[in-house]
Order: sequence, then C-alpha cells, then structure tokens
Amino acid sequence: MRRSLLSLATLLCLLLSAQVSALALDKETKEVWTSVRSRNFLLVGNASEKEIRRIGSRLEQFREALTRLFGGASLQSTVPTTVIVFRSDASYRPFKPLYDGAPSNVAGFFQSSPDRNYITVTTEGSASHPFATVFHEYVHLFVESNLRGLPLCLNEGLAEYFSTLDVSEGGRKATAGGSNERHLKILRTREWLQLADLLEADNKSAIYNERPTRDLFYAESWALAHYLILGREGGVARQSDFYRFVGLMADGLSLEESFKQAFRQDTATLESELKEYIKLEKRPAVVTLFDQRTELKPEEMTGMALSEAEAKYYLGDLLLHTNRLDEAAALLSESLALNPQLAMTHASLGMVKIRQRNFPDAVPFLKRAVELAPENYLTHYYYAYGLSRQGMDENLIVSGYEETAARLMRAELMRAIELAPAYAESYHLLAFINLATGEQLEQAESLLRQAMRMAPAREEFAFVLAQIYERRRDWARAREVLEPLRRSRNPQLRIRAEQALKTISATETEMARLKASGLRIPENSSESVSALSQKPRLPKRFAGERIRGLLTNVECDANGDTVLTIKDGERVLRFHNESLRRISFVTYVQGVGRSITCGQRNPSNLILLTYRPATNPQFDGEAVGIEFVPEDLEYEP
Repeated sequence: MRRSLLSLATLLCLLLSAQVSALALDKETKEVWTSVRSRNFLLVGNASEKEIRRIGSRLEQFREALTRLFGGASLQSTVPTTVIVFRSDASYRPFKPLYDGAPSNVAGFFQSSPDRNYITVTTEGSASHPFATVFHEYVHLFVESNLRGLPLCLNEGLAEYFSTLDVSEGGRKATAGGSNERHLKILRTREWLQLADLLEADNKSAIYNERPTRDLFYAESWALAHYLILGREGGVARQSDFYRFVGLMADGLSLEESFKQAFRQDTATLESELKEYIKLEKRPAVVTLFDQRTELKPEEMTGMALSEAEAKYYLGDLLLHTNRLDEAAALLSESLALNPQLAMTHASLGMVKIRQRNFPDAVPFLKRAVELAPENYLTHYYYAYGLSRQGMDENLIVSGYEETAARLMRAELMRAIELAPAYAESYHLLAFINLATGEQLEQAESLLRQAMRMAPAREEFAFVLAQIYERRRDWARAREVLEPLRRSRNPQLRIRAEQALKTISATETEMARLKASGLRIPENSSESVSALSQKPRLPKRFAGERIRGLLTNVECDANGDTVLTIKDGERVLRFHNESLRRISFVTYVQGVGRSITCGQRNPSNLILLTYRPATNPQFDGEAVGIEFVPEDLEYEP
C-alpha cells in the first residue's frame, strides 16, 4: 500500500512537472506582439521590436526625403496610418488581400479608408532591398494625398520608382530612380502587355492579380514611371510634364487627351519610345542634396508590449478594412472575450455590424466604445456614423432624422472635431446630418468647405455641398460645384452629377411654371434629401431588353461567331452574335476597358447586357451591347 502511494505520488509529480513544462513551452513559443510609435506612424507587429523600430526609423527618414523632394506636396494625412509588420510570410498570409478567394502573392500592401490607412509588410524574403516593400507601400499614401485620379499602373510605377530611394551621407543625400535589375530582366525577356491595357487596369484586373502577368505589370509600370519622370528629352527639367499629365487626368480629361496635352505625343508613340528606353545600358538617376540631416533619434520612438487581445484587435480591424467581415468579427469577438474593456475593439465590431447592415446590434457596441474611450475622436465619430445609418432605409436613403437622434449625432461629431480638428470625415458627416434635417445649412456649407480644404481628393464632399446649395435653391452655385464632377474619373460620381444637374433643370422649370400660374411656391421642400444617398440610375443606351449578371465566358470560333455566358443568380444564360466586333461596349467602372477578348473571364465582370429576341432557340437572345457597371448601379429597364 505504501509502495502504491509512493508510486502514485511520483506519477502525480511527473504529470505536474510535465504540465508545468508544457505551460512554460507554450509561454516561450507564444507569439509576442509589440507596438512602436514614431513621429508620424504607429507600428505594430509580431516581428522583433528591433526590426519594427528599424522599419519605423527608415519610414520616417523616407518620409522626410519625400517631403524635401516634393516641396509643394502634402504628406499630412487627415487619416491615421497604422503599419503592421509580420515576422514571416506564413504569419502574413492569412491577412493578405484576396483575389478569387485566395491570398495574393504580395510582400506588402497599402489599404486606404476614410477612417484609417493600413500598410502591411513582412520582413521575410527581402534581404537584397529590405525596405523596398515598406517604401513602396508608403508611396501609395503619398499618392492618395497628392495625385488623385492616377491610373493604377502609374500609382504602382511611382511606388516602384521610389522604392529604391537611397538616403546616404547622414541623411543629406537622396538618390532616386535607381536601376531595378529584376524588372529589366523581365522586360528584356518577355512579351510586353499592351500599353492601353496597362493604363486601363484596376486592382480587380487579371493582369494585376494573376501570377503570370503580375510581375510583368509591375516591371512595365516601373519602366513607364521612370521614363516619364527622367527618360524623356530634357530629363529632370521635364518632370513638370508628368505632374501636369496627372493634373489633367484628375480634372477628368481622357487618358489620350491628357497624354497629348502634357507630353505632346500619343500613347502609341510613347509605347515605342519606352521599349527603346529599356534597351539602353544605363538610365538616368537624380541626386538631391539637403542642407540638414534626416535622421531620427532613438529617444523619439517609444515601444511597448501588446496583449493578445490588442493584437487580435489590430488584425480584426485590418480585416474589417479589407471587407472580410466574418473573419473580422471572429477575431474581434476573441479580442473582447480576452479583454472586454478595449474600446477600439467595441468600435470595430460595431463597424463590422454596420457594414453587415445589422444596425440595431451595431449601436450598443459603438456607444460602449465612447463610454470606454471618451477622449478618442474615432469612438465619437463611429457612434454618430452608426446612428446616422440606423436612420436610413434599406436603400441607405434618409428623409430626415428625429430631433433627439439629430441632437445626439451633432453633439458626438462636435466632440470628435474638438478632439481631432484635422479629421475631415467628422465635418462631412455633420454637414450631411444638417442636409438631411434641412437645418443649419450655412454651417453645413462652412463644414464642407473646410473638409474639402483638408482632403481635396475627396470629390464626394463636393457632391454633398452641391446638395446643400440645391436644398437652399441656390441653383447657380449648385451647378458650379457639379460641373467639374461630370468629368470625374469615378464613374458613379459622374452619373450622380449628371442626374443632379437634370434634377435642378427640371425643378427650375417646374417652379417657373408654378410661379407663372400664380401658385405659391413652398419655402421648404419636405422631399427626401438624398440625391447623395440614392443609387445612381443609368439611362437606357441601346434598343432592346436588358439583363444584369456576371459575364463568365466569351466563346469565339474561327469564323468570329460569339457566344456570351451570363450568370444571373442561379440561372446560366447564353447570348449569341455573329461577331464580337458587332457588340457595342461601354464602361462605367474604372480600369475596365471598352472591349473584351475571347475566353474565360477571370475574374468575371458585372455587366448590363442589352439583347434582342433569339433567332436560334438554343440561345437566350442576340447580344446588342455590353455595359460594365458597379454593383450599386440602378438602371432603367
């Protein structure tokens, strides 16, 4: 019996010892997350603190060099930027942007949003140019602030051009435009993409996302930016042509017309010159000397350990901002289970539910965030945003707000402005609430003017301002604001501006008729406000019936006979034409061209198809025209 008890005690000790060892091992292998704050960035990650500090220091140095290189440029964003640094590609992979449901093959990406910007990078696999990806992603933030309307290829091309920026001599010398041997090898050994396809691509295009063409897309984009900035006759002195081109495109001019005015040549000539440029043994670089150093002192950066709950918050919030809502909700719920007192986790989970249109469940989370962090401007903004959406119908249209709700939203937004006077979205939302209630319209105008000064690239601010003028029956000023929006590179905004101008003309005509009839014109209209909130409605362009669906395949035989496969919900339909060339194409989506090629569509495209009755019973109709459209576009039947 005694021996049995001793054996049992020994066994228990061994088990306890093994359990303690296992716990110790778990503690040792558990992921460690760190936060580092520099002058202009918040960096978090599971890389080492030393690595995160190194990236923060180099980002600050890079930012300072960009500021000096572009004297008139603004690098002050009204939106906070968080940099997430992953220690390995394996830990980064679950959070990479998705393409066709799978993680993209990227070492870093930039995600901009009205409330928060994210830069994400991995430190693995970048030994030759360890900061190239970080610099590349930061240039996207610079472009967002200064070069609106830039085609994707030039956005990526500029990021590649500056990713090799070398700051030396204690921060007094910067060299831009360094050679990229990897891109040169690709361009010298592979058949190029058509320049027209390159310039029209967006972040949903196959040539940008699919591995066989992605490397070529980046290489050709780098070459184009390098040539336009430094390679044309006149070198550095001709850089102004490039920025003039960007400005013309931002003003709504077509790509071809912008090229002709800025570079005094067409895209075909440019394509030929670009290929000759890449054949050269050497290309120019530009060296800039500064009077002062651009180094950051170690004491200017502060670091601290993050809890598991805080790490899950940052990852969940990143997924929210890349629209992976279910995954975001799961991580944020885990964060709250670990620490129910994290205000920003409550706020982000509330915003997830807003995006899922679950407004009743969203508002309590947002209200709790304000209670936990009353000095954080974003909690006040999010709470007001949630209340504003709760007052809308299923089409996100609002005809007004109850007095109590409007008073609460105004109070929350005024507090947000008091805490963060440089955050433009608070001004925008407060102006919208005044517009929806028809009250304090002069204040709304002032708020929007201020927001537009802080964020000139946000064209939707101008559209709300036009609605305010319309509400005040100041037709001339409404037209003045709307006219430039007719040339916007945002197809939906163009349509909305056109519709608003038509509404103004029709209203003026009707009011003139009423006045001529001697009838009293009411001083205040009780109509629903939201030309702003209404979905744009597309007029009918071609004769025939219309159907909206996903274009999944284009079959062409040797004689040109064409069959289009359209998926409409559960239905799969087939439409015929004797030739692809006989089908008219129109696009209302940035980056999608006005023509297509034969073959499987990957990814598929949302389209409006106009068709006539079928002459052959095996088909559902004869295709007449295809219009590439955004998801929220309504159309006349």
